[in-house]
Amino acid sequence: MRAAAGRASARDVVPAAADHGAAGLALKVGALISVQRLVSCRSADSLDHVRGLMADHHIRHLPVIDDHTLVGVISMRDVNAAAGHEAEAAIAATPAFA
Repeated sequence: MRAAAGRASARDVVPAAADHGAAGLALKVGALISVQRLVSCRSADSLDHVRGLMADHHIRHLPVIDDHTLVGVISMRDVNAAAGHEAEAAIAATPAFA
């Protein structure tokens, strides 16, 4: 099993391409990863907690790690979609006023 070493995003790739031109696209991922503390969540975390992590760290994608194993990646789009479904379910469960 491998441990997460960091993350690479468009914010890492675009400057490399700007600095190195087309050769920047041939760089190894290890040369691009952000090595600051890896921010992650667990699959049992609430949507509010995940949204807060994303807002606090200015990120749109968050690795989901359970027992030191990457089980997925959740995006801001996923969080917003799930929150929308929760709101729809709450509205549907609300009795209509006559």
